[in-house]
Amino acid sequence: MGLKVGCKTNLTGKIAVVTGSNTGIGLQTAKMLADGGAKVILACRSVERARDAAKYASSNGAKDVDVMALDLSDAASVQDFAAKFAKKYKKLDILVNNAGLNAGAGYRGSKVTKQGYDICMGTNYLGHFMLTSLLLPQLLASEDARVVALSSVTTWFASNKYHFYTKGASKTKGNYGSSKLACLAMTVELQRRLDAAYPDNKIICAAADPGFVYSDIWRDYNAVLRTVAKILALTPAQGAMTSVNAASLPSIKKASLY
Repeated sequence: MGLKVGCKTNLTGKIAVVTGSNTGIGLQTAKMLADGGAKVILACRSVERARDAAKYASSNGAKDVDVMALDLSDAASVQDFAAKFAKKYKKLDILVNNAGLNAGAGYRGSKVTKQGYDICMGTNYLGHFMLTSLLLPQLLASEDARVVALSSVTTWFASNKYHFYTKGASKTKGNYGSSKLACLAMTVELQRRLDAAYPDNKIICAAADPGFVYSDIWRDYNAVLRTVAKILALTPAQGAMTSVNAASLPSIKKASLY
């Protein structure tokens, strides 16, 4: 489609965390941030798969890419990640809350998180909410921090009655859109609260809608839909440009959706 990919900003000295970055948009986001000079942490449920992904994402013999275990569907794993990150890194400049689970379209995994919340809302929103909260000290230590939430066109059709999609397995297929809508609400409210509590903070919260992308999120759909999507959709690298730009461009404005 002629869309030029890559990071336009020099990110040398920056520390970045990208969740769900062993494949798809997340992996391409991590690679571009690393290519831009950032030290990137691939925060993934499968460390083994993330290590393979790190070889692709690294442009400097894996010195610019680190791998850390993170299961957003388990609060204990989120706490463990945040504690280990705090011991290893004193600041965090870029947090891309990329990981996403679509519990519709033939998904056969667990229906609830380890703490009993709907798997989709628990992974996409609650896990990222907890992760961001626990990493705030490191974000506040940055001179130019970004918190980027992955959005989706499904937010236009989503319900804001989040209590229908939290405790216990969801009884509808609307939980993906609602989880993404919750992430948008968090983007705006987190910025408001940060600015109220820390008037001099250097954190910009933004949301990124990658568009129609043929990424790993399609893995549970039937073969016909996957084939059509692959023909018509953007590549993961093209879709990742929204996240990369939101995480790096100086022109990004607070509490905005791109």
